[in-house]
Amino acid sequence: MPPSRTALIVAFATIYLVWGSTYLGIRVAVCLGWLILREPVTSRTLVASAVIVTAVALITVQKTRTAPVLSAPAAPAPTPQREAA
Repeated sequence: MPPSRTALIVAFATIYLVWGSTYLGIRVAVCLGWLILREPVTSRTLVASAVIVTAVALITVQKTRTAPVLSAPAAPAPTPQREAA
């Protein structure tokens, strides 16, 4: 029996809301596919998910290492004070 339209909308809405975290989005997609759509979760699926998560982690770490460090703007030079005569 195919999943209902409501089940599909809930599944895709959950993935959309969780997708801010790449690691969590992949896991939710696989779990919802297994739970709602009755898709098989094979070792190939698990290995592919691990490869994707590892690649995203490596890219994220590399970006943070090469990101330029923004320094605070330099303070303006003090204005000389005139001595009272």
